[in-house]
Amino acid sequence: MELKIKETLPGQVKQLLRPFYKTTKSFWANVVSPCIKRLNSDFTKTYLMHEQHRWADFVTWYVESMNEWSDFWLSIARKYFTDTEIYLVTGGYGLPQAGADFSAQTKVAKKYNAGIRITNQTDNYSDSFIYTRLVSSACRHYGSYFTTEEELVNQPNGVTMRIFDAATSGAKGAYFKYGFCIKTTTVNSSVNMP
Repeated sequence: MELKIKETLPGQVKQLLRPFYKTTKSFWANVVSPCIKRLNSDFTKTYLMHEQHRWADFVTWYVESMNEWSDFWLSIARKYFTDTEIYLVTGGYGLPQAGADFSAQTKVAKKYNAGIRITNQTDNYSDSFIYTRLVSSACRHYGSYFTTEEELVNQPNGVTMRIFDAATSGAKGAYFKYGFCIKTTTVNSSVNMP
């Protein structure tokens, strides 16, 4: 089912999502539940399988809804800001339970000539490397662009790592929050930076 969204007010969100809920509920009641009942005679196994599938169906619906929501807002932003760089800001670790699918978000952003701004960078290079590459590979595939932003204020060694990570991943830019090694009004020059 494809949702055709027209300009709407944020208060009408429930009306936009209602068809998906009804479709999902109907699908479970009429298709999945009878099949599971036929496959299993043990109530416990049936219940557990039903709940696992129901959870997976909900997560799939949620991720797709968030992508459609992103599509809606990017279309509005592009309509009114035709010549401005637009970024879809996303973060976290690409967990479906959080509604994040970095590849799908990048595909939607490209549709409107927009980029991605990931807000999940930390002082830990091994984590940041993985999260950056999830987005950078999707951007290379779809021909889009991205910038990075730290999750929290980076320490001095984290700043160095993030500059390296942005440069080697093909990021268009890197955003830093103020105050990474500021004590009062001067930079702490005793910090050992790699």
